[in-house]
Amino acid sequence: MACDRLNELRQIVDIESSCPLPDVLLRLNSLRKTVEGFVSLQQQEEAVARVMSESEGRIKTAQKVIDKHRPVCERLRKAIAVLEGIQREHSAEKYFRKFFTNNLQQISNLFSVMHAPRDFEKIVWQEENPTAIRAVRRIDSAGCPVSTLSSGQRNALSLAIFLTMNQKVSRGPSVIMLDDPVIHVDDLNIVSFFDCLRELLSGFQRQIFFTTASAKTANLFKKKFDYLGTDSFREFELDVQ
Repeated sequence: MACDRLNELRQIVDIESSCPLPDVLLRLNSLRKTVEGFVSLQQQEEAVARVMSESEGRIKTAQKVIDKHRPVCERLRKAIAVLEGIQREHSAEKYFRKFFTNNLQQISNLFSVMHAPRDFEKIVWQEENPTAIRAVRRIDSAGCPVSTLSSGQRNALSLAIFLTMNQKVSRGPSVIMLDDPVIHVDDLNIVSFFDCLRELLSGFQRQIFFTTASAKTANLFKKKFDYLGTDSFREFELDVQ
């Protein structure tokens, strides 16, 4: 039986008939290891081939997605470039400088007539430091920072800037919406503001919406503007409950 198997093996592998059996076993063991190494390498190559094939499929799919969205990405890049250009050329600081340069006189005039008592004659600012707004005192021409003004005077300045900006809007709605703008202002400054607003109204093509929670302020506003008549002046009392 063993001899028959050995003869079959000699037909497959070149083994001399005189070769001792232990040598045959050693050669067969070496051959087995060689074959196993070859099979392992073949399996690794097949695994690598499968991975490469799958990766190529994913790459093709990803490329299709990229090609599909490429126009959108290009438009987004252009949009970002435009926005960055706008930010550079039309920054808030540049707008602030241009606005104050072109409208400082009007702001100053409105502030001068709105604040009371009229301790300040005009508003100035430094171009190299746009935020350094100063109110020039009448008595000694000293430039006072906004932080040193009273609450009524600061309110008058902010309203002067607001009304000037509103007047410069050419494409916006022709309205001025004032939500209790004099809530922390004394009576004298309230009267000054209403007088100024009434004077502006004649040449200021705007519809004014004025709201207040103060019955006293509402009555004063009504006295200042009811001359417009029922066609142009309307009062609405809202129930807060």
